[in-house]
Amino acid sequence: MLFHESPRWLIATGKLNKACEVLNDIAHQRWNNTKARFTTEDISYIHKNDKKRFYTFYHLFSSPRLAKQSLMQILSMFTYAMVSNTYLYTVSGLHDSVIMFVFLDGLFRLFTPFIIIFLDIQLPGFGRKIQFIGALVIEGILFGIVILLIALGYDYDNIAVSILVIITTMINDCVFWINIVQITTQRYPTVIRSIAFGSLHSIKHIGSIVGLVILTPLLKSWTLGAFIIPEILIVITLITGFFLQPETKGKALMDQMVEANFGRLENELPRALIR
Repeated sequence: MLFHESPRWLIATGKLNKACEVLNDIAHQRWNNTKARFTTEDISYIHKNDKKRFYTFYHLFSSPRLAKQSLMQILSMFTYAMVSNTYLYTVSGLHDSVIMFVFLDGLFRLFTPFIIIFLDIQLPGFGRKIQFIGALVIEGILFGIVILLIALGYDYDNIAVSILVIITTMINDCVFWINIVQITTQRYPTVIRSIAFGSLHSIKHIGSIVGLVILTPLLKSWTLGAFIIPEILIVITLITGFFLQPETKGKALMDQMVEANFGRLENELPRALIR
């Protein structure tokens, strides 16, 4: 798959010959010792677009279901970016070396993804929504403690505050980030999934810029505000997600816009192959 386009996308856009080439390469004996061979007739029954369409940012909001999910993802990504900013202006005071900064940043993020993957595999009930809510609840509690410490007179670069911020942003950059990626993958059809990811990364950069412009100056004029604003965003995102964020674990990916507009259709690949 490293050198091929997604067969799901190729089928969704009507490029059946190319899709067969990719599927046959994946099924080749050099990979998995199978004799399966796909033809255009095998996959011609799969629902696909009758004509090519050009999709844009507009299509992320082209139905009530997609619009609700897009607003939820935009809010989540903006919150993620604002919380991440607190790591930069807090931990940067612990050391002057750029190499050490990068090393610690990577070290703090190393173990969390493995824990999430383990829980995802071992606990069937550990779904995307639980991960979403759990990450934000923990972040909210830790930031609440940070706000309390600063209100009691601790400096924002105090070691106790820094440790709490490190833990919070580690959860934010690992658990919450993974959750955003998972839900974006599962809630958008193949034909607009790349647009969704590109748009959300733009929101991430906008949030980072807003954080640097607004939060960093507050450290001198109103230190509490530099942490209260991200805390407010965490609470808003948590409450909104509790009501609007769906559970997506174990559900098949969508390919066509019709699936997003009118509900998730049954996966047609197995049925098409046995006709």
